[in-house]
Amino acid sequence: MSLPPLPSRSMGYHTTFTGTVTVDPPLSPRQRGWIATLWSPPRYPDGSLALGYPGWSSPWVPTAEGGLHIPDSMDRPRQAPEWLAWIANELHEPIFSRDPEIGGTHTMTGRLRAQGGCEGDKYELRVTSGRISVHRKGLPCWPCWLDVQWLVPPSAAYAFAHPEEHRGARAEFTEEERDRDEPHCRAAAWAPQPRWRRVYWPPRFGDWWAEHVASLDSDP
Repeated sequence: MSLPPLPSRSMGYHTTFTGTVTVDPPLSPRQRGWIATLWSPPRYPDGSLALGYPGWSSPWVPTAEGGLHIPDSMDRPRQAPEWLAWIANELHEPIFSRDPEIGGTHTMTGRLRAQGGCEGDKYELRVTSGRISVHRKGLPCWPCWLDVQWLVPPSAAYAFAHPEEHRGARAEFTEEERDRDEPHCRAAAWAPQPRWRRVYWPPRFGDWWAEHVASLDSDP
């Protein structure tokens, strides 16, 4: 199979996002400045991430028009759906920023196309009247999907079951099977379950994700 190898976990996993989230009314200069600080959210004295934040770094950057986007220069953007939901919640009710001037009534709309380091890892992040959801038309082959899930942190973007999941984490594929599946892998030809998932913060995919990962780890 001639698909390029995925990066190791130590190298991280890069995803490219195309599109913009429009914010109405546009973000104020103070709000834009606050969002820029989320590139490095608060940490405890021991260096661990403060409770309540979706991850180690927000990939979202304010646009000149007062919206939000994820520039391709952003290194290994992680948990983009959860960070967007967190930012929307914080703008509605500033709990962690503790700055009342951050709050306001905003409506977010937009669509972003996400392309992961694996060619078959692609999805659409939709924002409609503040409702955030991840939509997938397909998944890459089972071995590649396993590799991707090993590389990414928990996120609604990856809380999708593969139709060949029953083969287990240690399934062996012949060279003929890999050659046969390569074009379908690139085209994300395996149907995910579900087809779309709503994004919340705090997340609501936690139990599903924990059970899914546990089943893979315990596969004989």
